Amino acid sequence: MSREDPKPGRWILPLVVAGIVGFTYVFVNAIPPGQVSDSTIDNGTVTTLPSDTSVAPTTTLLPEVAAFVADVRSLVNANTNLVDRAQQINDDWDTGEATFSDTRDSFETLLADIGSFGDEVAAIVPPEAAADAWQDALLASEDMVTAADQMLEGFLEPESSTGRRNGHTALQAAATACEDALNQARAALNE
Repeated sequence: MSREDPKPGRWILPLVVAGIVGFTYVFVNAIPPGQVSDSTIDNGTVTTLPSDTSVAPTTTLLPEVAAFVADVRSLVNANTNLVDRAQQINDDWDTGEATFSDTRDSFETLLADIGSFGDEVAAIVPPEAAADAWQDALLASEDMVTAADQMLEGFLEPESSTGRRNGHTALQAAATACEDALNQARAALNE
């Protein structure tokens, strides 16, 4: 009986793994540490902390600019919530988890909330640097109202779900455009 290993290749994989682990250890330890900076906004004050913490420069934002930035963040969150609700209403109807009257009521409430969202966007007077992007956000919020109305009208159409689905697609596109414009308005302030 032979004492030779019948499968000599079975030692190759552990050697390859050990080589990869060793190479990774050497490579990672050879990378120089990077510099880390941290920015925070607290009550209108932007603080930047470089990796050398002996210097901590502070820049104060004007209160109206800080309030605008906070409003934009709130609107971006509200925009996301509206789109998520529209998706949920559609999904619940398509899967049969909601009745006709519940779905109709949900679409009507969503339409009213999107209208209120558009009113909030229209009520804000942006700083001059963000005016162009804000106009785009305002137009996109109006498109959201139109799309939500199309969803409701399409839902009430007894013959087809095409109008509802097209309205949902239009709402998603308008909400994306609105969020992009809101973020551009905030970025225009170098925030």
